[in-house]
Amino acid sequence: MEAEQIETFEFDYITYLSPNYMLNANLFHNRLKNLFERVMIVTSSNQYLSFLGNSGEWTTNGLELSLQAQPTEKTQLELSVTYQKTEDKNRPDVEAAYSPDLLGQFKFSYQWTPQMSFGLTSYYVSKMEVFFDPTLKNPDGSFGKRMNGAAGKGYLVTGANLRFQDWLIKGTFVNLRVNNLFNQEIIYPTYPRNTWIDRGSVGEERNFMLTVGYEF
Repeated sequence: MEAEQIETFEFDYITYLSPNYMLNANLFHNRLKNLFERVMIVTSSNQYLSFLGNSGEWTTNGLELSLQAQPTEKTQLELSVTYQKTEDKNRPDVEAAYSPDLLGQFKFSYQWTPQMSFGLTSYYVSKMEVFFDPTLKNPDGSFGKRMNGAAGKGYLVTGANLRFQDWLIKGTFVNLRVNNLFNQEIIYPTYPRNTWIDRGSVGEERNFMLTVGYEF
């Protein structure tokens, strides 16, 4: 067995639209080689032979656009969108598993007072397919099909954060974090190690986290 390898090529462009607005564009190409992959073949004596080898190769081409802004003295914004396309070189006609085409992220923060701040974060993940198993047999005698399980649907999750700094003495803080603020349903695709969850696994519902601490 040879070691798996990854090559990455990137082109970055950064420009200031104004003193308070920065735009960043990133073109990237990733290539994964010598990936461990199980192969299934039929020998001349009509016996099935399965072996693990360095036959896997995937490539990803993508574009990321991000905008960082400070519209006012107390407000900061960050918005980023990534579009990517991953291809399995051994199966170019099969959509790559667990590889969303579109990713998005939004961040907002507001400094109400020198002690109190508020923040919002949102991220989007488009749908993801389940694993394509090259050893599964098809009705026509060929090999290779997706494992039994649900694909993941696209989802948008938002979180909110409220922080109060130096509330008793300098260094003390109280932080309230709400995850999945709008209680969106999140379904992750079935993975090879949990095939019994054939309808996909469920992400966290809305939850709260209160932290009280002291920084020194």
